Amino acid sequence: MPPRRYIFNTLTVVSVVLMLATLGCRKTTKDDASAKNDVSSKYPDSLKTLKNKYAGKIKSGITSEHPMYVEQMELLLGEWDAVGSTPDQIKYVLGPPQGETESKLLYKFENGFTGTAWSFEIENGRIVKVERIGME
Repeated sequence: MPPRRYIFNTLTVVSVVLMLATLGCRKTTKDDASAKNDVSSKYPDSLKTLKNKYAGKIKSGITSEHPMYVEQMELLLGEWDAVGSTPDQIKYVLGPPQGETESKLLYKFENGFTGTAWSFEIENGRIVKVERIGME
C-alpha cells in the first residue's frame, strides 16, 4: 500500500493537470484581446481619445458635485462637435443617458434641487442638435 502522502501528491498533480487542460480547451470564438478590440474598433481614434481624457470626469445623475461635472461636459462639447455623431458614439463617450427615446438622448446633472441637462436630438440615426437645458 503506498504511503498517504504519495496518494495526496498524486491527486494534487492530477487535479492541477486537469484544471490546466480545462482552461486550455475552453471554447472561444476569439481570444480575449481581440474581443476587447472589436468593441472599440468601431469607434474612431478621436472618440477613444475623448473617452479616455474625460473618463471619470463626467458623471450624470444626482450628485453634490454636479457643477464640476457640468464644467467637464462643457469642456468636452467645446472639443467635440457631437452633431453628426450616432447615438452609439454619444453613449460610448458619455455612458448611458438618463433618458432615451428614438428621437432624443438626455444627460442630466443635478443636485436634487437644480441642475443642467443636455439633450441630443436624433434624426435618421444621427445627432442633429445638442441643446443645454437649465433645470429648476
